[in-house]
Amino acid sequence: MEKTFKLILDKLNLIESRIGTLETGKSGDVKQTAVAKPTIDRDALFGKAISLMSEHEEMPSSLLQKKLLIDESRANRILDQLEEAGYGSCYMGEA
Repeated sequence: MEKTFKLILDKLNLIESRIGTLETGKSGDVKQTAVAKPTIDRDALFGKAISLMSEHEEMPSSLLQKKLLIDESRANRILDQLEEAGYGSCYMGEA
């Protein structure tokens, strides 16, 4: 019984150590098991832009401006975000 109790305590210490490593980002003798991904700031209209891309073959910034009622610089930022997210190569030319 005592041997089992010690084994359980050892496992709990290992788990606690791994959690501490994940929280602090510092690795000691425990391997880091997860990597935190950076958060991506996306425009509030990003989702609507994706749905517009599915409706149109090409997505110039002027079309995005017209459909979402936004200015040119915001449309260009959204197109950049779409491209970074892997939604194809968007272009910022005129329609």
